[in-house]
Amino acid sequence: MSVIYEESRTIGLREPVAGLRVMGRTLPTPLINVATRRKLGFRALLVVCALQIAITGVGCSGSSGPQRFDVSGTVKLDDKLVPKGVLTLVPTGGTQGPSAGSEIVDGKFHIPKIKGPVAGEYTFQFTGASDIPSGEYVVIRGNIKEALMVPVFPDKYGLASTETRKIGPDSTKFDFELSSK
Repeated sequence: MSVIYEESRTIGLREPVAGLRVMGRTLPTPLINVATRRKLGFRALLVVCALQIAITGVGCSGSSGPQRFDVSGTVKLDDKLVPKGVLTLVPTGGTQGPSAGSEIVDGKFHIPKIKGPVAGEYTFQFTGASDIPSGEYVVIRGNIKEALMVPVFPDKYGLASTETRKIGPDSTKFDFELSSK
């Protein structure tokens, strides 16, 4: 082990300090200055990143797992675009994949590929509420009441939905014409 002398700020004497060898440099264990710590931290971070890239490969082009798809479309209820709501895709018919979802805004929805579904059959479930109060209230936080809103979609399009579609390379755009009757 090397010995490094650290100058005392109070009386100007030099005192030996036990050294620590890091990346080819001998540094005093308890007295590493801030700049040196930053340099070592940055270098260590670069080494870790380089190792991770070397082990896992660069980028996501060789990602493992099934291919996901970008899904988009429109939703109309009684020939009018739905102003806002939520679309959930639930795998059915033996499809082994994650659920996916999107907000419906001005009648349009979009699920990006990174969060999209894999190929297979999915049930499309629609939920949402209008800005019109239903006349019923729910109590939240003590005595504060919040109005329940009128649902946008009938129950037959929610959890009990029978709207199923197959998603794959040639089928990623869907337009729904739903009816409240």
